[in-house]
Amino acid sequence: MTLVKSVAVLAVLLAAVAYFAVRARRLYRMLRLGPNENRFDHIPERIRGVLSYVGLHTRMFRNLYSGILHFFIFWGFVVLLTAIIQAFGEGIIPGFSLAPIGGNTWIASLQDLFGVLVLAGVLMALINRLIIRPRQFHESNEVDALIILGLIATIMVGMLGQNAARIVQGGDPSASWRPASSAIARLFEGVGWRGTAAVPVHEAFYWVHILAVLAFLVYIPSSKHLHIIVAIPNIFFRKLGPKAGAALAPIDLEHAEHYGVSQVTQWSWKNLLDLYSCTECGRCQEQCPAFLTGKPLNPKMIIVDARENLYKTVRDAPAGQRRDPPQPQKLIGEAIKEDEIWACVACGACQQECPVLIEHVPKIMDMRRSLVLEESKFPKEAQNALRSIETQGNPYGLPRAQRSDWAGGL
Repeated sequence: MTLVKSVAVLAVLLAAVAYFAVRARRLYRMLRLGPNENRFDHIPERIRGVLSYVGLHTRMFRNLYSGILHFFIFWGFVVLLTAIIQAFGEGIIPGFSLAPIGGNTWIASLQDLFGVLVLAGVLMALINRLIIRPRQFHESNEVDALIILGLIATIMVGMLGQNAARIVQGGDPSASWRPASSAIARLFEGVGWRGTAAVPVHEAFYWVHILAVLAFLVYIPSSKHLHIIVAIPNIFFRKLGPKAGAALAPIDLEHAEHYGVSQVTQWSWKNLLDLYSCTECGRCQEQCPAFLTGKPLNPKMIIVDARENLYKTVRDAPAGQRRDPPQPQKLIGEAIKEDEIWACVACGACQQECPVLIEHVPKIMDMRRSLVLEESKFPKEAQNALRSIETQGNPYGLPRAQRSDWAGGL
């Protein structure tokens, strides 16, 4: 029976990892379609940013409620990697244990504590999405979020149930270090699950635990929660130096193959990584002056629509996202409307709020450049101003002779 279990655990693990690797490779190949961009400078500063934005959640805590629940879930998963290693280790190798490094003492205690904290974070997230329902979640993928929260909760229930069942079997050296699992164990004893009667219960919770972990792994590449994997590199490769809109990348007018961006794969690999990293949290839109004053721009949807355009038009998109054959959807005019592009005031408020440091403004400016330099398209107001500059030397259309009238009487 032990050999059969070891083979079964190893088989499902290898199958899930292989499936994840195939989908991750497709995402990487799409990323490589973008032009090169050097983001490997100032390594110490980039590492400090990761420690601040990821480790301490400095931007997440601007919204205290969301910051707390995300902090619980994020650090819970970091700590509970030990539980995942332990579960697969003992399933594949009989007698495997983390006891030599504290698996039955302080690690067991942390697993119990963070298992409860993660469940608390999941409950807070469900309340936020289903009851509070802030405006920033509108147009986000609610089903995807609920699937992820369900998988996270299942992983935690499986882990705690597995530990509780081991305790009621008797002889578990970590029992005194697991207060939450011990409390669940007393409930199990109340329904008669003790000793050998708890063995099948332990096996059931064990398989719930590892299968939920593997389901989570294979689902991530086709989910907006891909940020779990790509947010850290996206923050590491963030733009340093001038703030949003302060400096546009120069264009080599003599040698450039295109002016601005009219196709999603004309963005650099870092800009495409931004698209993968969006969590659809909506914080950017709640700081955007254009959105808040009723303009057609929503910075969140700029990123989401550009990502969907990438998945629609590139054949290497993961199976869950691929459109076969690729659809000829234009980035500008179809995926993203021209009115949205021109509504941006380039203030950079969206970038200053984004917890994963997505760069919205340069993308919008690139699309504007394409409209102006490649298609000679710009708003009517801009046409009048430019025509006035050409004919009268000022954007207001006033006669040249009146140019100095403003100084009269000084």
